Amino acid sequence: MKKILKRIFLFFSLWFFVHLIIIMVDGYTEQDVTAEIGVILGSQVLPSGEMSDRLKARVDRGLNLYREGKVKTLLVSGGRGIEGYQEPLVMANYLEAQGVPASAILVDTFGINTYATAKAAREIYLQRDQQPDFILVSHYFHLSRCKLAFRSFGLPVQGTAYARIGWEWREPWSWLREVLGYYTYLWKDYEP
Repeated sequence: MKKILKRIFLFFSLWFFVHLIIIMVDGYTEQDVTAEIGVILGSQVLPSGEMSDRLKARVDRGLNLYREGKVKTLLVSGGRGIEGYQEPLVMANYLEAQGVPASAILVDTFGINTYATAKAAREIYLQRDQQPDFILVSHYFHLSRCKLAFRSFGLPVQGTAYARIGWEWREPWSWLREVLGYYTYLWKDYEP
């Protein structure tokens, strides 16, 4: 019995590390593409009302895509954090302060998770006469799950852009969450 448990443990450990490598390679691989909408997925706003370093890195990456002409519009998506701030409103205010016109910013305050963000993007997609395509902006470890969610809703993802930020102590936790989250999203129901 002990031998069987050891083999099961080794099998799942190997599976985890192989999937983690795939997530890392996928997240760090960017294509030189353009799209109608750049989707910036939310993260924590600090109790002071300032963006966390993680969130600022995501928003700055989306801002760079906009400035480089890679996207025409930015969709900022998130929810109200425990700190009491609506992440996308903080993001939109920052983008406007950086010179992005309000007309080029879409705000989704219901994006409490990746699934909800993809679902909101689907509504935007269906409401437009010319249906847009997307570039997804988040951290490298999050992008595989983001693409899975968007594509499962039938949305055209042209590419991804990862937020530039250094190593963080909580990164291994993010790896674990994303490997497990990927399979949760793989089996999720993506009804309209």
